[in-house]
Amino acid sequence: MLIYSEELRRLAKQEEIPDLNVYGANIGPRAAFTCAMAKIFRHYSSPQKLERAARRLVKASQKDM
Repeated sequence: MLIYSEELRRLAKQEEIPDLNVYGANIGPRAAFTCAMAKIFRHYSSPQKLERAARRLVKASQKDM
């Protein structure tokens, strides 16, 4: 799943981080669905949409636990 890697790559580039390693980024079915919907509906196109999508992801991840 590329959603984490794409967002982390963007953040690392924005913050000028030369190396980035992530461990334990497993997500459940609700969180995966939320990420897919954010990608399909371009919720990354503005800071407001991105924040709303992040809040939805937090709620979905909590339900997956």
